[in-house]
Order: sequence, then structure tokens, then C-alpha cells
Amino acid sequence: MQIKKGNYTILEIGIKDENNKYITDLSTATEIYYMIKENQADTNIDALVTKTKTDGGIIIDTPSTGFCRIILNAGDTENIEPGFKYHGFQIKYSNDDIKEIWIKSENSNVFDDRIEILQDIIRKE
Repeated sequence: MQIKKGNYTILEIGIKDENNKYITDLSTATEIYYMIKENQADTNIDALVTKTKTDGGIIIDTPSTGFCRIILNAGDTENIEPGFKYHGFQIKYSNDDIKEIWIKSENSNVFDDRIEILQDIIRKE
């Protein structure tokens, strides 16, 4: 997955379970976090980008399908150096379970938790 640094972007992602067998039902999710991190081991507080269901950065139209849209505003990525970063979800459910979810590329049967931030070739001075 690739996005351009400093551009408004909507990521459309289907969230699947850890075995990639079916789409996760988000009906009982009380909070969903999407993060982009420099390193996999970074803490959540060190995330380069954090979007949540509560702050409107994650939109879920039909919770039972597991599909969501991540809204990245231009300012969310404008100060991130181009290159590969890590991204993923944490979902908190009404029973207080918390799950980390890997992101799977639609064109591949493997999980790829990396996102590439590309330099925008048209920049304001």
C-alpha cells in the first residue's frame, strides 16, 4: 500500500481476523485505532499517525461487514519522511477484549504490515 506524503487520502480497508478466514464484525467494537509507526516496536504514544473511530478518523458504514475508511488529512503525513512505515489496527470490543489486526494486501495472500509514504512531487515552498 502506498500513499503520498502531505496529501488527503482515504484508505478503504477490510478488517479480517488473525487467520484471514473471514471479515471481522465490528458491531460490538467500542473503539478502533489505526496507527502508522516508524518501527513495529514503537509504543502507541510514539505513533506517527493515530486515527480513531471516536475522533471521526475511521468511518464504518456497515459494522457487520468489517470494512472501514481511514481519513488521512494532508497534515497527518506532511512531516513524515518518505519510506516504508508500519500500520495496523487495534480494536477494543464491548467485553474489553483488545485485538491487534494485521493488514493484508488485496493483491496477495500474505499479510503486509508496511505502508509506503511517497514524496509528493508538487510541494508548496
